Amino acid sequence: SRDVGVLQGGDGGGGQARLVYLPRTATIRPGEAVVTSGMGGVFPKGLLLGRVTEVTDEDYGLGKHAIVEPLVDLDHVEEVLVIVGTKN
Repeated sequence: SRDVGVLQGGDGGGGQARLVYLPRTATIRPGEAVVTSGMGGVFPKGLLLGRVTEVTDEDYGLGKHAIVEPLVDLDHVEEVLVIVGTKN
């Protein structure tokens, strides 16, 4: 859907994360991929982070948030590849 939000770590239950700060007009649906945008220059564009499992309206209809199942089981990660960009 190309909706923009911020992915936050979960609350400690089930290994899921939350995609927050979605606008109330967001059209995001369960099953959609969550990828990095590349905005801000911290992470490269297009890294697959997980898939949306649930979308919920925030209180008072001000926005939405989505529950995201991460691509990997973060509780059992043994090795991590660090991507280092170059400054132009």
